[in-house]
Amino acid sequence: MSPPRITVTAKAVKSDEASVPVHLWDEKIMELFPWLVERCQADESSAQKLQKTLYWLRGRCLRWWKTSVIRKFHEWFHGTEHVSDNQGDIETWGIRMIGQLKMASWWEWQGGSTPFFWR
Repeated sequence: MSPPRITVTAKAVKSDEASVPVHLWDEKIMELFPWLVERCQADESSAQKLQKTLYWLRGRCLRWWKTSVIRKFHEWFHGTEHVSDNQGDIETWGIRMIGQLKMASWWEWQGGSTPFFWR
């Protein structure tokens, strides 16, 4: 038996006080491993381990994404000719945006957000 399906009809906006709907992410991941869901429904300790594993997996995926974005900036910056007058400004903005990226979670941009101009 799978968890109940929830239909989200609101826009992709979360009020500041609302909790993050982590269960939506978890459901998508669990669809890939139906055998694991069955096992967790039979054993409470396995269900707790699954929640910890999903939390860990979200962290690893976020870390991979951040590393990928930072690497792409460096590849773009060092692989593209920039007008020499603007190179310092471009690097400064890139470093600022990487700082914002490092403070971000999957659901919030605690350090602010700016479009990645190198993508």
